[in-house]
Amino acid sequence: MDANFQESFEPTPFLVVIMTYLGFLPLLLFGKLRDFFRKYNIEKSKMPTESPKMMHFPPLYREFEAFFTRNLYRRGCDCFNRPICSVPANKFTLVERVSDDYGWT
Repeated sequence: MDANFQESFEPTPFLVVIMTYLGFLPLLLFGKLRDFFRKYNIEKSKMPTESPKMMHFPPLYREFEAFFTRNLYRRGCDCFNRPICSVPANKFTLVERVSDDYGWT
């Protein structure tokens, strides 16, 4: 790779930035609301729980990473994590997946 290489990106339009933030804002607010409901056992948590004897270990994820995985990533993984069961070409076949627990397992 050339030592003088400098990667450059075109600037993002301000309207695109604002619309992106406005698109994520409802997801973040609903996620915080759902975490509040889970904290007080109003909504049942479908996530696996930690064993009591493992509580003294440090958490695997930071707080926002776990929040993002629980509330934002799970909503989009059904759209974007679609396995195919044929050769990638101009036409391909998708695997139909069925989940009784909304994609938690």
